[in-house]
Amino acid sequence: MCSSSAMFVLAVAAAAAADDRPTARQLAVGIEAGLGVAVQTRLVWLEDAVQALRNELAELRSEQPSAACAQRPEVAVDDCIAMKATGDSCAVAKRAGCGLVAIRKGGYSATEARSVGYTLAEMEKAGYVEGLKAAGYTALEMFQVGYPVAEVKVAGFVEGLQQAGYELLDVRAAGYSLEEVRAAGYSCTEMKAAGFALQEVVAVGFSRSEIEQAGYTLQDAKAAYSCIEAKEAMGYSCKEAKEAGYTLVEIKAAGYTLEEVSDAGYTLTEVKEAGYTLEEIRAAGYAALWARGRRPTVGDRVRIVRGDGQGSEATVVQDYRDSEPYKLSGGGSSGSWYKESAVQRLPLHEGLKAAGF
Repeated sequence: MCSSSAMFVLAVAAAAAADDRPTARQLAVGIEAGLGVAVQTRLVWLEDAVQALRNELAELRSEQPSAACAQRPEVAVDDCIAMKATGDSCAVAKRAGCGLVAIRKGGYSATEARSVGYTLAEMEKAGYVEGLKAAGYTALEMFQVGYPVAEVKVAGFVEGLQQAGYELLDVRAAGYSLEEVRAAGYSCTEMKAAGFALQEVVAVGFSRSEIEQAGYTLQDAKAAYSCIEAKEAMGYSCKEAKEAGYTLVEIKAAGYTLEEVSDAGYTLTEVKEAGYTLEEIRAAGYAALWARGRRPTVGDRVRIVRGDGQGSEATVVQDYRDSEPYKLSGGGSSGSWYKESAVQRLPLHEGLKAAGF
């Protein structure tokens, strides 16, 4: 039978051959046996063994809660705060029995809570809001577990709100900006249905075709803009500006040309009333415009070339644009309806005279 001394000699020899040191147990046997290993060497081995034990103990402690979480909620929160302050992980707090509410109030983030297995539904019940986007959740997931849009905004979500199913009226009430509403995926049609004004949808960059498809009208444009603003923001023609209800004075101030004014169907009388001068008419080459043969319309002075009052001059007072569009006033007209071929617009010089120039 080998003695303790012999066993230690063999262990030391094996350790030396393996370029290793004896374990703490082997060292203890050697020290007890009092063999002839240098005292200094044995002390070095002993220090190494003690340090290894300390490291193992520290590792074990790091995996254990620094305290057990109390049952009373207010005390549990204090315990979680203390654990967070001492560097305990969220996993440690969970193993210690802390509830998710206490974990949240203790300062553990949504990312930490998610990493240890808590679901979004559990976090919603525990009151988590901030940090959910950073934790990797989407607007759709927020909607599915019942987060209201006001909390979704606090959490920092913008993209995907429309696809997630949040109502635009709620999004608007939550305080999202116009730019955020557009970025969230809502269409121009949805914005109109939610009560957004024309200038608001124009401001976030919807095209004219999108605006018209959404149902905004020329009258909406007039309510939202001055004539010059409508021209610049929407690109309206003079004819569209007229249909919207802008006066010729406003149209003139917006910079539409006399050619555009003529094409829009304004009469010389209206042109004069809007403040255009004879010099402006001449400078615009209005004679050439007049000669292009625009059909007469309401307000124009015409000569009756066929029917009652033939040869006399009258004013168009109604224009239904059908087979007998015109009703005339003055000049021997009988109040009957006239075909377009039955009347003729006066030459420019006569039209100017009739308009009061």
